[in-house]
Amino acid sequence: MRASGQLHEAAGLPRALNRCNQARVVYTGSVTFVLGWCDDDGAFICADSAVTHDRAPLGATSSFGEAQQVDGLTIEEGAVKILQLPREMIVAVCGDAKAALDFIMSVQNRLKYTGDPLRRILAELSSAADRRFGFELLFGHRVDGVPVLTAFDIKNASIDDVGNERVVALGSLPREKRMLAVQLVTAVRQHNLPAEARLAAALVVLQSMGITEYLPQHRVGGAFFGAYASRDYVVWQPDLDYLMYRPGTFTDATAIRPGDQDMPPTRAIAKVRVLVREGAGILLSSLGSPAARLLIPPTSERSEAEWEAFVLAAVPPPFPLVVPGSHIALLSTCFSKAVYIYNPALRDGAFAMTDRSGLVCIEAAPRLVETIERATPSGSFDLTIVTETEDGTSAKTDRLAIPI
Repeated sequence: MRASGQLHEAAGLPRALNRCNQARVVYTGSVTFVLGWCDDDGAFICADSAVTHDRAPLGATSSFGEAQQVDGLTIEEGAVKILQLPREMIVAVCGDAKAALDFIMSVQNRLKYTGDPLRRILAELSSAADRRFGFELLFGHRVDGVPVLTAFDIKNASIDDVGNERVVALGSLPREKRMLAVQLVTAVRQHNLPAEARLAAALVVLQSMGITEYLPQHRVGGAFFGAYASRDYVVWQPDLDYLMYRPGTFTDATAIRPGDQDMPPTRAIAKVRVLVREGAGILLSSLGSPAARLLIPPTSERSEAEWEAFVLAAVPPPFPLVVPGSHIALLSTCFSKAVYIYNPALRDGAFAMTDRSGLVCIEAAPRLVETIERATPSGSFDLTIVTETEDGTSAKTDRLAIPI
């Protein structure tokens, strides 16, 4: 198994890979939240990255600024809980991580060297498994070409195939929080977006929920990661840029006009980048301590040099915390709301990220600023999805006010 890792910091920014081989095995302790659903495009899984254990954390806060010690326990942003398996399959872990990983390794060998279907493999392995350590697994795969989620619980050896009819959530979140997550993702999956954008939007609402509901108190937290098993292959989440803002950040911002040379700093906005490469999570943050992390899958056999090459290819120097991309999320730190912007180079100018004098400038039209800054009524979650219409001439804003 691999040790957890982080990137070295220099002047607050990562500079080189550090594997932290200090007996800090990622998959020890307890992992606690997994969510998934199926549709015609694939079997989707999202999971948080918090690992609960009793050792000192690598840093004081997660990438999203969450304290990593709660009630005497370490709730650490420490693992991508989704692993890629043979036959273009994914699996997510919930419960005792060490026992779950040992079981998954046995599943992986059977998938690799036999033609047995997953249900038979799970049934046969569970009959001989040690059930003292409880865990649940959620597999995303295909059966006769149809995307399927299979939920497995070692305690009673139950195997449950989940089709398109519902969103499934596993873990130790209180029932009301778990149902909120299901409700939010159900609203997202009904939106007319491409598959990767639906996955990104689901991650955005879960990340927002993690901040506003302070999920570390329930041993859930850190960055949320996602992937889906399509009809042909495994697809990991797209790169996501998160901008976290306090009320008044946009309404009080200095207006920038064409030709202006002086660029006010954006320190009022916290910035987090979440990427996945070869199943490993790469996190860069203006809030986190450390400022960057590399979460290596425990099944990896790559060398340190190989991982360093992957990281530097994904986030080359000077390691910017904001990169204009296709998936931007604005997260309120005070209200239960999020804005997800898909393909943000909107041709009507509603939102844009441009480079001026070597600095990234965020430009938002007044109507979008009003949406961003609007207070969310008590007892609801406000999700706004901004994208272009099919003809590409103007921005379309869909606002979902979800009662919670």
